[in-house]
Amino acid sequence: MSEPMREEELKREAQKRRTIPEQSWAYLVDRGYVEEALERPFDEEMVEHIIKEFDALNAAFSVARNRAAPEGRTKEIPGTAPPRPEEAGRAAAFEEYLAYAANFDRDLHRFRDRVLGNRLLTSE
Repeated sequence: MSEPMREEELKREAQKRRTIPEQSWAYLVDRGYVEEALERPFDEEMVEHIIKEFDALNAAFSVARNRAAPEGRTKEIPGTAPPRPEEAGRAAAFEEYLAYAANFDRDLHRFRDRVLGNRLLTSE
């Protein structure tokens, strides 16, 4: 069994496979995913674990980035067919789930208290 990989080594190895921004790495550290990876028995398992968690994080945020445009406008990607009704329904359900899950995030609540004075943003 190999000697446990330090965080810097894990980050360097993961960066060889994915470009992981500093903010994303900090999020992975805060959520304990880096610590979980460092507890894995083999270096390759450590890297695979952190890559899997980063990919999940990236996928979750790409859903938020790719949401529909404001009313009256639609995002169309050339050469793609519009989503089938069941796909659109699945995407809407997943987006709703992410919003629901965000309500249980301590960091979100701290942000609302500190920056927003515990008020929600309006659509404007």
